[in-house]
Amino acid sequence: RALALVPGTLAALPKRQPAWRDIAVVVPRGTTHDALVATIRSAGAPLLRSATLFDVWAPAAPGPGSGLAEGERSFAVRLEWG
Repeated sequence: RALALVPGTLAALPKRQPAWRDIAVVVPRGTTHDALVATIRSAGAPLLRSATLFDVWAPAAPGPGSGLAEGERSFAVRLEWG
């Protein structure tokens, strides 16, 4: 049986291969995910395809040795460039 092509379902191939990078950003505890992702997207346009939060970390006891100061947390974000 032959495959039928459905009009309008084909798209041009991308000119660039996608690349993924994971970054961790230390932010004040009051910073929202939406605000961070909006800032990343505006800075990465037009090459940034997506920014996805995949981890939030805050130490149980912030201060020396924890890597973060009081009132900070770390957002890990996966960036897809292409």
